[in-house]
Amino acid sequence: MIRYLDMLDALLSSGLEGLSRTFVDSQISFVTAQQQLDGGFPGRLGASDLYYTDFALRILTLLAPQHTAIARTGEFLRTHLDDRLSWHGRLAHGGGTPTHLSSPEKAADGLASPADLIESFSLLNSFRLLKNRGQPTPDDTTAILALIQSYQATTGGLSRMPSGHEVSAYYTFLGALCYDCLEQEMPDAANAVVAIKSLENAAGAFAELPGQPDPQTNATAAAVAFLGMQQAVTNADLGPTAAFLCRMQLADGGLKAHANAETSDLLSTFTGMLTLAMTENLGRLDVPSAARFVRSTAAPGGGFRSSPDDPEADIEYTFYGLGCLALLRLFAQAQQ
Repeated sequence: MIRYLDMLDALLSSGLEGLSRTFVDSQISFVTAQQQLDGGFPGRLGASDLYYTDFALRILTLLAPQHTAIARTGEFLRTHLDDRLSWHGRLAHGGGTPTHLSSPEKAADGLASPADLIESFSLLNSFRLLKNRGQPTPDDTTAILALIQSYQATTGGLSRMPSGHEVSAYYTFLGALCYDCLEQEMPDAANAVVAIKSLENAAGAFAELPGQPDPQTNATAAAVAFLGMQQAVTNADLGPTAAFLCRMQLADGGLKAHANAETSDLLSTFTGMLTLAMTENLGRLDVPSAARFVRSTAAPGGGFRSSPDDPEADIEYTFYGLGCLALLRLFAQAQQ
């Protein structure tokens, strides 16, 4: 299996090199200003949250890998996991539905187990990032692994709930990322590949779940990334997929979540651009228009918003904005 997360870190880090000090400092200040007393980071509502703490760590390790805020998150991740309100699962749903998470169970080693598969990835990736910075992380992840395995779909791949039957493009990709963090091969990967391929339509686009009539930008990005991790697809296979993603670009330059969406958003723009870049198809997009859209989502004082009309920046969309910026800069450098 290809180590996707290490590859993504290296790609984005390379694309963000050489940014102006003023811009970088504004992004660092935006993120670190939101760090809570417990060392974690919140979303737009609620207290410190695993999901947003992971995004904060991603940004800081890209822009300020020696920042003291990184070390402070370790204590939160080890001992301060309480009830919290989290806006997550956007990639799975193509939107942003708030979800209240129940209090996690305590594992035998004292580490609080994550509440679901999304939190499992957030926690494992945070530990991966901290470990790369020389910070201590727990050795026993038995409880987390058991939770991940409970999402195994009977049809192959991972489902959106424990003991589910239907494969989910996003959750299968997320599960593969969890095994990536654990440095383990994904079990029954061959059947997962078959299940994910069954979500593809004749136009090369992927639905999130079986039977869904409309393919989605984010589901397509998740499916292609998963198949790439398993070396089950080549760039030559993805011409129709690239064409679908390019059709999701609107006049403002951003990409929309699905064909019936009326507006573009930064999440879909990032996942679409990343898929096109990793399959050597980014040039098929209207890149200058995409760049204008990304700039329009940047908040004046630091951070990025979901769209130009969004009144508030947050940590998650700041990662997507920086990711888009990195991809755009790498594309521009390749054209010189």
